[in-house]
Amino acid sequence: MSGDWVIGFDYPGQGKTSGSGLNSAKFSDLSEIAKVVLDSYVLSDEPVSLLGWSTGGLLAVRIAQERFNPQSGFSSFSNRKIEGLMLIAPGVAVYPLVGDFGVVTAKSLSRSDDFSGSISPKSPLLFPLFSGGLLANSLKAQNQGLPAGLPVLTFVAGDKSDKYANTVQIKRWLSSDDNSSSRRLSYQCASGYHALHHEPEGISQQLTSAISLFLEKVRQQSSSGQWTPVEGPCRRF
Repeated sequence: MSGDWVIGFDYPGQGKTSGSGLNSAKFSDLSEIAKVVLDSYVLSDEPVSLLGWSTGGLLAVRIAQERFNPQSGFSSFSNRKIEGLMLIAPGVAVYPLVGDFGVVTAKSLSRSDDFSGSISPKSPLLFPLFSGGLLANSLKAQNQGLPAGLPVLTFVAGDKSDKYANTVQIKRWLSSDDNSSSRRLSYQCASGYHALHHEPEGISQQLTSAISLFLEKVRQQSSSGQWTPVEGPCRRF
């Protein structure tokens, strides 16, 4: 069989999960959940690529940065080979007050008329322990680079249209000397909102195509460092 096996999970208190939700969760707890899910479906010696949007993007970054540090809370991935990262509007830099005056709304997430559904939580401020950990880890992420040679695909939204992730700061981090040794392929969707995978005008299609091509290159373990660009409204930087 060929292709990629996609495995995802809901955060505590979301989807079909039960329990106390994010009320008592630390940010690093998400790493443990991800490990349990992976171990249930993927053999420990199988390589994986991590894909994350928003908070999930920050989680992927922190796992890549800290998985060999036993004191970090992310060491549950120390035995996993990570082949690549795919980051969609990652929460490496976030605004303290997000959305519409601190409230998460569909209109502040995407311009798509088809974007709907229940939003939970309505505000990160409802979960101070988790939100505090998110902010702390975003600052830690900005002060570190990614592992040398790690292939990284990143899509960021507009400088002003993303009401959740600080795009300007994320671009600065991606272009810093700390990340000069990672194999980066970065796009900015200047008109895009935070939920880029739902955005119209060809943005979501370009993102999907870029992810598919990126994974193909990672599987081939290409050492050239050259990536095939995917045309669309989002531009490389």
